[in-house]
Parts: sequence; structure tokens; C-alpha cells
Amino acid sequence: MNRIRTKIVATLGPATDSEEAIGRLIDAGVDIFRLNFSHGTLEQHGRTLERIRRVCRDRDSMAAVMGDLCGPKIRVDPLDEDAFDIAPEDRIDITAGHLVGNAERISTNRPELID
Repeated sequence: MNRIRTKIVATLGPATDSEEAIGRLIDAGVDIFRLNFSHGTLEQHGRTLERIRRVCRDRDSMAAVMGDLCGPKIRVDPLDEDAFDIAPEDRIDITAGHLVGNAERISTNRPELID
């Protein structure tokens, strides 16, 4: 019979990235530390990684580190109404360039979507 071992993933942020907090998380059983690259700078994440490695060394423990990379942020330009319904049979044009959108057409910050 195969044994399945559950992994505990903890996302580190301003309230949990101190050496003390990382140590408490390791003591609580965390296996993987997640760094959310949607927030913070590369330098901040580098310092957090150094703290994780230092705490693991001091405790003779191992933990993986996962970098969660953000995907593209797709946005539309302003709309002339707060909201409108689009039914499955409706047609809406997505255009490059900037315009105030409506139920017939919108523009996007990602013109490559149009290609």
C-alpha cells in the first residue's frame, strides 16, 4: 500500500517573513514556502529567501520555496456604463487603441489578443 504525504504550503508576506515567524511555521510543519511575485520587489523576495535558508540551516531542517509568478493583467478601457449584459448570441468587438467601451465594442491593454 502506498503512503500519501500531504504537503503544507505557507504564503509569506509582511506579517510572516521574519526569521521568528518562519521558524514558527517550520515548527508547525510547513514544507513549502510560497513567495507571491505579484507583490513586493525582487530584492525583497531575495531577502526573504535568504531568511528561509538561514532558518532552515539553523534548525537543521529542509523546506522548499515556490515562486508564484503573476500572469498578464488583461484590462479593458473605461466603459460608458458601470455594467451591461452580454448574451451568448451577442457580438462584441475587441479593438486595439483606446476608446470608451459599450455593449458593442471595448478596447484592451493587450492588443496582441486581437491578432
